[in-house]
Amino acid sequence: MKAAHVLTALGMLLYLASPAQKRMIDSSLTIPMIGVSYGMQFPHADMGKRFGMYSGIGGQFGLKLKSRVYLGLKIHYIFGGNVKEDNILDNIRTSEGGIIEVGGELTDPILEMTGYSAFVSGGYLFPVIGPNPNSGILVTSGFGILQHRIKIDYRDAQIPQLNETYRKGYDRLTNGFAMNQFIGYMHFGRRKLINFYAGIEFTEAWTKNRRGYNFDQMRYDNTLRFDSSFGLRVGWMIALYRRAPEQFYFY
Repeated sequence: MKAAHVLTALGMLLYLASPAQKRMIDSSLTIPMIGVSYGMQFPHADMGKRFGMYSGIGGQFGLKLKSRVYLGLKIHYIFGGNVKEDNILDNIRTSEGGIIEVGGELTDPILEMTGYSAFVSGGYLFPVIGPNPNSGILVTSGFGILQHRIKIDYRDAQIPQLNETYRKGYDRLTNGFAMNQFIGYMHFGRRKLINFYAGIEFTEAWTKNRRGYNFDQMRYDNTLRFDSSFGLRVGWMIALYRRAPEQFYFY
């Protein structure tokens, strides 16, 4: 059995190294793919007044057609620890700066940024650089939704003023229609394992406070916001190639 396993492994290695496989990647292919990515984002406009630099991790499904047209769907969870709008709890703080919990102790909740973005996108791959016609400069543009809020984390403390109902009056839940653009390099390796992309992305969103009423300000908030950000994104992909004449998918 061990000998059979060794022969099978050697056969696969010879298959991947065969001239036929090299010829396959040397032509433009239709390649479906799934992947994961990480982005470092720098907000500005209205979003920059509320948050500092934040991160975004998530997954995507993409399809590069033989014509080099690219279609994709991506969803990212966004998070960060730099909340500039850190005065939202001042109306329930004591003169010492803390908040009194049920046991009479002072606690200081941690404010964080959390949310998500989701986009449907389309674009084109320009094979001006790279080892094969499936690699090159990728330019995409898409539309979707951006949502963010201020997460109020007070660990195991019990604070009646910040129970599940009242907390919504402070968290600034905001979302709306968004657009996203990306320009960078996409690489498909000859051995199907080194597939990645890296580049710059931009996001613009037209959002609104979905809570309506801010407890700390004691007023309704129906202001339309313009939230935008830019940053770097890198990702790794699992590509599904198809060889001729048989249909065979591998990772």
